[in-house]
Amino acid sequence: MEEGNGSPYSNPQGEEGRRAMESMNEHHLPLTEWALGELDGIVPDRVLDVGCGGGLALSMASRLWPRSVLHGVDISADALAYCAEQNRDLMESGRLELVQASADALPFDSGSFDLVLSFESYFFWKDVGAGIEEMARVTAPGGTMMIVSESYPHPDFSARNDENSRIHGLTLMEPDDIADLIALEGFETDVRLVEGRNWMAVLGDRMGGV
Repeated sequence: MEEGNGSPYSNPQGEEGRRAMESMNEHHLPLTEWALGELDGIVPDRVLDVGCGGGLALSMASRLWPRSVLHGVDISADALAYCAEQNRDLMESGRLELVQASADALPFDSGSFDLVLSFESYFFWKDVGAGIEEMARVTAPGGTMMIVSESYPHPDFSARNDENSRIHGLTLMEPDDIADLIALEGFETDVRLVEGRNWMAVLGDRMGGV
């Protein structure tokens, strides 16, 4: 996931972190299926998952795009070890590379990826603007970036979201505010919501030559 704040979900470590990743992989399956389905028509050669956690999104991306090369970054070494376990075949085949890194300092050249994803991670970042700037930097011309969360500020879910924010140190942002940060990087943006479930996916398309 991302920067540590005492929650096993932000920087998974040890047995508690392993249980958190197992829970996330199970709990986030419907959200991840929905969000990846919003990328209909995209066939990326190179995919990066920022805050890859337990590796669910990478596993699903590998099946959705069987010819793509996959990369994952996470601040937690234990998360990366668990992600490698869950995606052993991808690791052994050379399709998946995992690197320990923060969202605001991605160790890749500019324009390295056709698709840059981040699931359930941005709300742990120390500087969301810096993380989005880095995601944008490594997105290739003509590529897409997407930030996904199962929660965003909404009056129907305020009690649950406030409690999760208190317990886990989340800092939730309005989807349009995230879109504005992505737009500042020269991307065309689109906000997708499932209001009845409090899900959001904010997409950014980088025009060719940008």
